[in-house]
Amino acid sequence: MIMNKKRILYQINIEDKKKLYERFLSEHFTNAEILEYTNELFNFKYWQDAQEIRKKMRLKYGDSDLAMFTGTLQVLYCIIRKFRPSIMVETGVHFGLSSLVFTCGLVKNKKGKLISIDNWNNEDCGCYVPKRFDSRWKLIKGRSEDILPKLKTKKIDIFCHDSDHSYKTQLFEYEWAIRNIKKDGLIFSHDLGASNAWFDFTKKYNLEYYLIKTATEDYSTGITKIKTPNHIKKYLDNSKGEWK
Repeated sequence: MIMNKKRILYQINIEDKKKLYERFLSEHFTNAEILEYTNELFNFKYWQDAQEIRKKMRLKYGDSDLAMFTGTLQVLYCIIRKFRPSIMVETGVHFGLSSLVFTCGLVKNKKGKLISIDNWNNEDCGCYVPKRFDSRWKLIKGRSEDILPKLKTKKIDIFCHDSDHSYKTQLFEYEWAIRNIKKDGLIFSHDLGASNAWFDFTKKYNLEYYLIKTATEDYSTGITKIKTPNHIKKYLDNSKGEWK
């Protein structure tokens, strides 16, 4: 598509893009930790159960959007295990494969809760997440634009965008996240190639970001760590403790 050439992800120099891939892992994990956490996930009973659920969903819905994106999910699981979040928020659930990986990490950590938001009014929304994980997981149906402003929770440790990938929705969610995240919190975003929102957001706040390589390279997953350094504090309203 011609319009894709205007998107920033397509304009990043190939060599520069390669440097961003896996850099987050090299800076935050040892090879031994990555191997340990990956093996832990693949041997976890609920990950194995998900393979059987996937077969049922493939029969019910066909082969669309049911791939097991193990590369990205491995990294996300490693992050949950290493950073041990207390409160996570994600937008976009669908069948709930990412939700499963997040909650598996929380269960192994024996701490934390995931709040998931999705506008898909379907009985199979979040079907990968087992009922016994209910103490670690809360699913809220609705649009993120409607739910997030009303969400009553403490400051969050991790936010993950994977809902509507329009520029407007992506930017709205990133801005909500930076106003509600703890110091040293993480913001993830799937499908960066869908719009320029991620790059406009990180440029606005002068945030360093990393990429996780996915099966579809132009739709990489992005990660940024909110360190709240002095050059970001100018956006902070100290009277309310919120971002302007």
